[in-house]
Amino acid sequence: MTIMVDIYEPQEIEDILKQVIPTIRMSLNHSEEGFADYLWFAIDGHRIQVERKQVPEILSSLDDTEEQLGREVSNGVEETILLIEGVCSPVPGFSRATQTYIKPKNSKSGKDL
Repeated sequence: MTIMVDIYEPQEIEDILKQVIPTIRMSLNHSEEGFADYLWFAIDGHRIQVERKQVPEILSSLDDTEEQLGREVSNGVEETILLIEGVCSPVPGFSRATQTYIKPKNSKSGKDL
């Protein structure tokens, strides 16, 4: 099995995946089929794709995220997974405010969260 990784995904994620499974970096998002960020074939032959989104990206544009996921669900891949990266929590005392947390790019551990 080989995991196809979109060219715009972080190299660090591919480096972790390559420790246990072969990967191929290619244009998935901008292909004619419009695949998600990661794509592979399961043991029974069906395709699985994963769309990785950070919390601030989702919150800043819910309509765009919904539209993109709708395209990906309709592209013929049998299984689509949304992987949400980060944490979102309500801000105490505010009815419509959220605070988001993501791991800094220059951090090697989760201790700075």
